[in-house]
Amino acid sequence: MPALFACKKIDLYEIMKCGFALTKTEHSILLFMVKENTDFCIKEISNKLSLERSTVQKSIKSLSEKGLILKKQQNLEEGGYRFCYFPIKKSIIKEKMMQSVHDWHNSVNQMINKW
Repeated sequence: MPALFACKKIDLYEIMKCGFALTKTEHSILLFMVKENTDFCIKEISNKLSLERSTVQKSIKSLSEKGLILKKQQNLEEGGYRFCYFPIKKSIIKEKMMQSVHDWHNSVNQMINKW
């Protein structure tokens, strides 16, 4: 159930989007990966979510930089390797979200008190 802050409804999507500065695509990819709870390569994500490979690559890079997904190297039997990605634990994502809301709350308190 969305919370109401003044005239705007705030749901989990908004908290994740604002708290982690996620795009709609990054949010979709993160939720997909958390739900599946396994590692994926760019091509697999692209196929499963019907997204362009370059779009997935940009989103994965951003999610990785934000510390929401991790990268691991997968060695191929025929030689070479590829990178696959997996989400951090859902419990850690929740902790990060709570910290983001807590930090926002503190900054709002400071602004109000200064006024």
